[in-house]
Amino acid sequence: MTASATGGGERIPFADRDLPETPAGILPAQVLAEIAADAARRAAALLDGRNAALHDDDVVDLIRLVQVTQCDAATAAAAAERAGLSNAAFSRLRVAYTFAGLEGVHTAHRAHDPDPGVMYAAIETICSHHHVPEDALTVDQNRITVSTLGIQIRLSIGATWFPYSSSGQGWAPARGQSSSPAAAYSAAVQARRARHR
Repeated sequence: MTASATGGGERIPFADRDLPETPAGILPAQVLAEIAADAARRAAALLDGRNAALHDDDVVDLIRLVQVTQCDAATAAAAAERAGLSNAAFSRLRVAYTFAGLEGVHTAHRAHDPDPGVMYAAIETICSHHHVPEDALTVDQNRITVSTLGIQIRLSIGATWFPYSSSGQGWAPARGQSSSPAAAYSAAVQARRARHR
C-alpha cells in the first residue's frame, strides 16, 4: 500500500485517509491514488534491477495496466491506437499477459538476439524429440519456426521458451511455456491442433 509522509515523519497509507474531490474534468481522486501506487510499484521494480527490461518497456507496461485495471473495450481500443498497435496485435499481447505475465508480453512483442549456441542446441533437441527435419526449422533472432506446420517457439530474455501457433492475423501465443524447447514445441503443436478442430 502506498503511503505519504506527514510533517512529523509519520506515514499514512493513501487508502486510510479521505482524499479531496478532484475538479471537474480530472480523474477521480481514488484513480489518481491508484496511479500513484502503480507508479511506485513500477519504480521499485526498476530499482530492484532484476528483469528491468520487462518493466522498462512502454508497450509491455501498457498491457499490464490494461489487464490489471480490467478496463472497458473502448478504453482498450484507445490504448491500442495510442500505442500504434492493431486491435488484433493488442489482443494477442493481452492474451500473452494472461498466459505468462510481463515475460510473456515482452516475448510476444520484442525480439532479441540470444546466443546462437542456445538456438542451435534447441533445434537439436526439437529434432531429436519430435523427429522434425532440421531443414524444416528456421531461426530468426529468438524465434524458431516451422512454417509448414504453423508452429513457432520463442526464447524469452529470462531463458524460457514460449509456444505460438499461426492464426489468420499472425502468431498467437499459447499456454505451455517451459525451460525446455521440446516441451514448448509440444505445446505449440497442441495449440495448433486445437485451433483447427
